[in-house]
Amino acid sequence: FMNARNEFSNTIPKLVMNDYGASFGGPLSAPKLYSGKDKTFFFMDFEGLQLPRNQAVIVSIPTAAMKAGDLSVYLPKTQVKDPLGGTFPGNIIPLTRISGLSQNAMNFYWPMSPNTGAPGALANNYVQSFPTTIVNNQGDMRVDHNITSKQTASARFTYKRRETLGAPTGATVLGGSQALENDYAFSGSHNYILSPNMVNSLRVGLSGQNTATGYNYTTGQVLSGLGLTLPFPPPPGAAS
Repeated sequence: FMNARNEFSNTIPKLVMNDYGASFGGPLSAPKLYSGKDKTFFFMDFEGLQLPRNQAVIVSIPTAAMKAGDLSVYLPKTQVKDPLGGTFPGNIIPLTRISGLSQNAMNFYWPMSPNTGAPGALANNYVQSFPTTIVNNQGDMRVDHNITSKQTASARFTYKRRETLGAPTGATVLGGSQALENDYAFSGSHNYILSPNMVNSLRVGLSGQNTATGYNYTTGQVLSGLGLTLPFPPPPGAAS
C-alpha cells in the first residue's frame, strides 16, 4: 500500500525493482607460483540494484487569470488591499501595478496551467510525474591468510556507488535533482596467540564517503528568467 496511487493523481507510479548479485571464494592460488591451499583464502561478492521508479508531485499553481492580476475568485471573503490606500476594485490588480520582477517570476516558475482537481481549483491543482530512480552497485573483497599455527591476518575492502534521481521540492519547472554517493572502507587485522589464554589482536581501518548533488538548472538560468543582473561577478566556482 506504500506504493498506492496518489489521491490527486490519475496514474499509479511505476515500480520495477531488479536486485541481483553473486559471490565467489576459495583458496588463493596461482599455478606454478603460489598454492594457498589450507593457507590463503579469498572471498568476493557483488550486489546490484536497479529501481526505475516514479513519483507524482502535486503542487498548487496560480491560474492564468491570477497571474494577470485577477484575484476576484477570493471574493467576498478576502479583499485585496491597495498599498497606496483602499482596496482594488473587484480584487483585480492592474498589470501596471505589478512589478516586472513579479511578472517574470510568475511566468518563469509557473508557465503551465492547472491540470488536475475540480474546475477552478486553487489548491493541489497541478500534477507531474518525475523519475526517482535508484541505481546502487556495491561489492566486497576479503583475503585471509594463515601465517603460522599461531598467527593469522586478514584484509577487507568494500566499495559502493549509489546514484539517485529526486523529485523537486519547489517549483516543478526547475526539475528534480541528481545525487551521487561513493562509499569505501578498508580494514586489516592481525591475530597472534600468545598463550592458551591470551590473544593479541591488532586492527586498522579506513573509510570515506564522497557525495555530490546536481540540479537541472543553473544560477544564470534563474537570473535570466527573472530578468535580474548581479551587481558584481559571481564567486569562483559558482554555477553560471
